[in-house]
Amino acid sequence: MDLVNACLTGDEGAARVIGDQGDSINAYPATKNAVAKWVRRNAVLPEWAGAGITLNAIAPGMIATPMVQEGRDDPSIRPGMEMFEATIAMGGAGAPEQIAGLLAFLLGPDARFFCGSVIFCDGGTDASFRTNDWPALWNPGS
Repeated sequence: MDLVNACLTGDEGAARVIGDQGDSINAYPATKNAVAKWVRRNAVLPEWAGAGITLNAIAPGMIATPMVQEGRDDPSIRPGMEMFEATIAMGGAGAPEQIAGLLAFLLGPDARFFCGSVIFCDGGTDASFRTNDWPALWNPGS
């Protein structure tokens, strides 16, 4: 969470936290988490929703991209990639076109009521790994 919070306060702080941790292995998931938090915090503000701009985020899972292929090609990373891919409920990595289709929808007129959403397009990974994390109870008094 230190890195997530640093990302939310500014790039220099995030770089310092990564340096303090001694490696950047946690940078990828932490920065994705920070983007999701930033979207949800800011989407409802007058500068976004108040101006008629719908701000949302897509949280893709493993997508068949050159980055994923590099991991598959690296003998030291391949076992972890294979293990992770085996956990994807839909049977493996998604296609870039699947993310593009979701993005096209979000940019179109039928998605004008989406606001502050983080949409998981990950073959079921988030639902599988964090089954009970969402929905969280809403307590307007806290």
